[in-house]
Amino acid sequence: MIESIVILDKETQQSFEMDKINTEDYVLDYVDWGQASVDQFTQKHINQIGVTVLKVSYKSRNIEISGFIVAETEEQMSERKRFMNGFINPQHEYEAIYKDYKIMFMPTMSVRYTNTEETNNNEVICRFKITGVCPYPLFSLVTDVKKLVGKYSEAFHFPFHIEKGRKITIAVRATGEYRKRNVVNQGSVAIGIKFHFRATTGNVSNPVLYNFTTNQEFKINKELVSDEIVEVDTIVGEKSVMGGVHQANTNYFQYMDVNSDWIMLDVGDNIIGYSASSGISNLELIMELPIKFLEVQECF
Repeated sequence: MIESIVILDKETQQSFEMDKINTEDYVLDYVDWGQASVDQFTQKHINQIGVTVLKVSYKSRNIEISGFIVAETEEQMSERKRFMNGFINPQHEYEAIYKDYKIMFMPTMSVRYTNTEETNNNEVICRFKITGVCPYPLFSLVTDVKKLVGKYSEAFHFPFHIEKGRKITIAVRATGEYRKRNVVNQGSVAIGIKFHFRATTGNVSNPVLYNFTTNQEFKINKELVSDEIVEVDTIVGEKSVMGGVHQANTNYFQYMDVNSDWIMLDVGDNIIGYSASSGISNLELIMELPIKFLEVQECF
């Protein structure tokens, strides 16, 4: 059972919340997320028993949101209906936000009101329904997971004194070709990622990111100066390589190595490594994971 939902108009940035208990003007009735269904592409040979599945592709998802408009007077009811009439526009894109998750949808029609006038459509209560289609049928997190992979950060402070001329080893960083870390994709499908290289306190030559789990590599053939950033987006439909000093506002596609892959993260563990021809100690690597989920409904 879903007790609360927020609907956001992506074009106007206008939103409103519906709750089963805590919202007085618009009260949530139910949300039907539909299902993430698929098309199966198959082939069959002579005398073959059954079929061979060649590919599975997710289809769009239909959703339905039902609620009640509550008012104390006819004028108030008319005002709240006017808001709803203007808010739901089949030409706009919307986000339905539930807990920490969201899904994009487009209304398939204007808001629909019940025809049962005596009980569900009068001056104090009116039942309505919003129907929509999700071209991309999976849920995302409201805030993408961000991983700081390649940089030291301060953890704690304590009093410490070293005698003059004496050397003490505090920590040792790995000296192999790649610095490695396990990055976990906790979602339901493999995903593209957003990541950036940044040269911090000195130059970095030819930074490279490698996914040892999928054997994919992405390399930039350029020497980065201090505070130069390269931002890479490998998400299907959004792929880009941007860069610049202090901010990434220039197309850096020309510096992408011709043998580079648009790196993906498999579901579960991914061993990610990063390296550079020189200056790796100056290299910062941050990754954003747009994790996707088939279903998200919880107890409340």
